[in-house]
Amino acid sequence: MKKIKTLIVVMLTITMLAPNLVGAKDQTSPADLGQPSVKKQTLEPETSKATETQKEKQTSKEKETQKEKKKKLITSPAIQKYEIFKRDYEFDKDNAIEAFWGDVTDEELVEILKYMDKKGEDKGRVLTGADRFWEEAEEIMGEIEKLKNEEVMEKELEKNRPRFDNKMEEVNKRHNRINQIMGKNISNKGGDHGPGDGNALSYKDLEKWAVKGDILLGDNVGKSIQGDINHAGIYNGEASKYNGNVILSAQPGPGVLMESIGKWSDDNNLVMIVTVKHISDEEKAKAYDTVAAVADIGEEYSLLTLKFTTKEWYCSKIPWYAYNNIDKHIDIDADGGIFVSPTDIYKDKDIEIVTTIL
Repeated sequence: MKKIKTLIVVMLTITMLAPNLVGAKDQTSPADLGQPSVKKQTLEPETSKATETQKEKQTSKEKETQKEKKKKLITSPAIQKYEIFKRDYEFDKDNAIEAFWGDVTDEELVEILKYMDKKGEDKGRVLTGADRFWEEAEEIMGEIEKLKNEEVMEKELEKNRPRFDNKMEEVNKRHNRINQIMGKNISNKGGDHGPGDGNALSYKDLEKWAVKGDILLGDNVGKSIQGDINHAGIYNGEASKYNGNVILSAQPGPGVLMESIGKWSDDNNLVMIVTVKHISDEEKAKAYDTVAAVADIGEEYSLLTLKFTTKEWYCSKIPWYAYNNIDKHIDIDADGGIFVSPTDIYKDKDIEIVTTIL
């Protein structure tokens, strides 16, 4: 009987505890049982949703604005012409240049130049045809040099001269057009340089810094067929004499001439006095005398001439010839090409800048 009473008490106790046990079971997380969660989701406030939607719309609008700006930039008529030019230049350089310049307006040219500058594209000499001009000139002169016989070479030069001169004139016109519309004061008389902003060069500078045989390099304002440094001459060592006409050089038109200090001061933004390293002043003086003996005043100017001949001259050929023909045969042409530009002299390892006059 006692056992029966004990059993009844146990059963009653279990019955009373059962609801609490069930509740505890219901509170167990489904995730703890490896089942998907069935927790009640918390709804985001309406303001949060609106903010998120607004952000998405703003981001989308910004992307569309950027796309429109990019599209406008790319589809600008001026930029389209420039991009077409770059594409066509890869396949047919001459026709691409002719087509571009036959169609572009001054306003479009300004826009293109600003676009190139913004993108850091150094395509100015490609655009004007200057690079193509020198490339073709190197090809022509390379073939002529192979002939060896100087008389035959001269005949070939004469045969190619009209086409060469016409191309040079076209490139100069394009450079001058760019210089004029961009506000650069460049001579358009067919030469490679002209009036610039000027510098303070005086005979006192030459007396102080230069010796006979030193070289002057001029950096003119604007663009030029010869590059950024576009004029060269060699100093005769007599700055206080001859009314300042002391720099032997060559120009289109007058040909070989003695240039004045005043002209170098007026025509160039800056003038560099440079010297050939590791030789004596006597050897520098001899270099001047060497070229002065063969480059007669008034002899013809031409870029289509071989460096080693003495028939025709251009400005940078004069100092190059001077040093290449002294006993040490110093070649001051940095790239050793068929032509020697003022920039080639400036970059040569044997050249040292003495001073720069601004």
